[in-house]
Amino acid sequence: MGTTEVFADCRSGIPTAQNAVVLVWDTKKRKTIHTSYPWKTEQLIACALSPGGKLIGFGDDKYFLFDLNTRKYEIRKWPGKRVNWSWAVRGSFAGNRYFYGATEEDLFRLDVETDKVVTLAKTSGTMLVRKVSEKQFLFDQEGSVKMLVIS
Repeated sequence: MGTTEVFADCRSGIPTAQNAVVLVWDTKKRKTIHTSYPWKTEQLIACALSPGGKLIGFGDDKYFLFDLNTRKYEIRKWPGKRVNWSWAVRGSFAGNRYFYGATEEDLFRLDVETDKVVTLAKTSGTMLVRKVSEKQFLFDQEGSVKMLVIS
């Protein structure tokens, strides 16, 4: 599963597709078996897949959950302040309920059941790198790798 961006043809400058899409790739068939989009856009930013099969992605003032099993979307209003989503490209789920991500200024936890955002730390230049366990995440802060432990 992944997402795409719409680029222009180098010669004409005309976009090569109408919308960026979420795609599902079948590794056995070696082909795309599903494409769709939650809203019309030239770029979709997908961050992580939950253990239960939900892909989370972000837009300017909203986010989506794409269910791999049903192939349906839930589109929700982003409850926090508007951010540059290129900073939230890295993030991880801890179980099916909580998504941990980073913006330019904050490490945050999003509860996808209640849409509540909790700021875990004020920061700058931070990007989540990977989940070590359900309660430990490694992240990069301005070139230095640190660990966040969730209590």
